[in-house]
Parts: sequence; structure tokens; C-alpha cells
Amino acid sequence: SEPEQMLLQLLYVGELRTEGEDSFMKIPHDIAFKRSIGMLDRIPDIEFQKVGIIYVGPSQDTESDVLSNSTGSLQYHWFLNEMGDFVKLSEVSKLFYTGGLEKGTDGEFALVWSDEITQITFHVVTLMPEDQDISMRKRHVGNDLVNIFYHESGLPDFNFNIIKSQFTFISIVISPQTSRPKQDISEHYKIKVYRRTGTPGLL
Repeated sequence: SEPEQMLLQLLYVGELRTEGEDSFMKIPHDIAFKRSIGMLDRIPDIEFQKVGIIYVGPSQDTESDVLSNSTGSLQYHWFLNEMGDFVKLSEVSKLFYTGGLEKGTDGEFALVWSDEITQITFHVVTLMPEDQDISMRKRHVGNDLVNIFYHESGLPDFNFNIIKSQFTFISIVISPQTSRPKQDISEHYKIKVYRRTGTPGLL
């Protein structure tokens, strides 16, 4: 195991006492304690999260528009490559966290970012099958607490409720700012964070 993972498992709230025998506690010999120790092996040492990624194309401003997208701009695909690694759903183990994505039903690939203590699986609408009903796509992004919108609509305002959901509390809207030809990657982006009314501030 990585040192950071071991530290997270061993740290606890309280003051460590190191003087005398009183700093030690006898291990109880009962079934409940043994069962509790056995559960440690089942506790994942990685935090799992799922986040939606939705492409908003030129002049798009409705749920059916954005959930029907099966591709995006060159800049959008560059953005996806920067967000993580593509994994083939048919090749991952049963223990791999796919965020509810199923091979075949939800496409061939999943986009995943991870480090030593966290794994984020992205529900990328454009990676889902082109002929998939939009309700099947919405069952993922509509249940994500956080959604990222790659916004190239060209419209002045963003509608937080463009995906109608009771479960999305944060929308992160990324808009590339460029006057360069479309084939170039923007060097500047406008990023705005929207939160549902009643959601506590992030800072």
C-alpha cells in the first residue's frame, strides 16, 4: 500500500498517549470485535466519485439537444483527453468502479481519472451509443451531483436546469474563449460554477 493510504486508515481523532502502560488498550476477545476487524479488509482505501460531462454545441439550449450529442468539436475532444484516461468497459474487472456504466448498454469506453486515494468516473454523454435513447443517458447525468458542461453554444446565458434533475446540485460550465480558427485549441477559458438554490457555498 501507498504511505498515504496507510496513514488515512490509521489516523483517528484524539490525542495519542505514549507514556506508561496506560497508553495501551487490551484487545477484547469477542465475536463483535473480530467481525469489526474483518470488515477492514472490505473498506475501500480509495474514494469513488462520479461526475457527468455534457457537450453543449452551437445554439443548443434544450435537454434533448445536449443529450442527443454523439460528438463534439476538436476542442471538446482535446478537453476529454486532458480529463483522464479512456478505459474499455469490456476489459475492466468486476471490482473496477464504472460509476454504473455497463458495457454495451452505455458504450465501449469510460473516461476515468484517479490518483492514490481518489477515482472519478465521468459519465460522458458523447461516449454513449449514438442510437441510445436520451432517457438512458439522462439516468446517468441526471443522477450526478456534479455535472460539467463544455459550453460552445454561443448563447449569452446558461440555463442551470437544462438537464431537469432533482439530484444535480453543482454545474461547472467551461467555455473556451478564442478568436482563432476552429481547428486550434483555445488558450483561455471562462469557468463558472452554478449551484442549486439552497446548496451551501463552496468557499
